[in-house]
Amino acid sequence: MGFSLHELAKILRVRDAGGAPCRQVKRLLEDKLSQLDTKIADLQALRENLQTVADDWDQRLSRTPDGVQAKLLEDVAMPLAQLDSRLREHRGDVSLRDLSDRNAGNLFHGRDIDHGY
Repeated sequence: MGFSLHELAKILRVRDAGGAPCRQVKRLLEDKLSQLDTKIADLQALRENLQTVADDWDQRLSRTPDGVQAKLLEDVAMPLAQLDSRLREHRGDVSLRDLSDRNAGNLFHGRDIDHGY
């Protein structure tokens, strides 16, 4: 149910001492639901932002002749940094750099690299 070992140990200590931690367990569950709602809202907003970028890229690519650089990543360095930050919030130590190759990772951490993307 998403309870940490620390939370479970605390609840079990109360129960083992003859207490009734039922309301405490319910509050913990409500907190988990609230945290989940926040994460879902953040991820939905992030998805909307990424969809906006994808739509923009579709338009730009349709206007870019074959063989010509569209320079798609140049305009999204800051949004990618924000995406990296949000990914770290939700996944701990995982970052975009962890999910990308080394060269793309440099862009995600603020170092400009022009590969013509």
